[in-house]
Amino acid sequence: MLLFFWVTSGRGRWIPISLILALLLMMGVDHYLLPPGDRIWPAGVGLALSGAFCVALGLHGRFSPPRLILERQTGRELIRRPVHSLYWIRAEYWGIVFLGLGILMLTMQQGGKA
Repeated sequence: MLLFFWVTSGRGRWIPISLILALLLMMGVDHYLLPPGDRIWPAGVGLALSGAFCVALGLHGRFSPPRLILERQTGRELIRRPVHSLYWIRAEYWGIVFLGLGILMLTMQQGGKA
């Protein structure tokens, strides 16, 4: 039995959506616009684009003004900032991981080619 948990906070659902969209875009560019070849750089550029988006999303949440919210159970007023996260990891940290993987893929050498 496959059990899948989708846990987000704020606009955290945009983290995997941005990754999927960026990779699909770069794979489409590689397949339809470029001549045939064995390339890894479109996936690296897709990861880097997604990483830049996630960093921007996380910084937007971090630097946005705090909001006054009402707690349902106690009725207390709380001041909170929006947090954009996926699996309790903030969006800017996902962006750093994606950027690092993208840079790693962009710097990898193809084996056996001079």
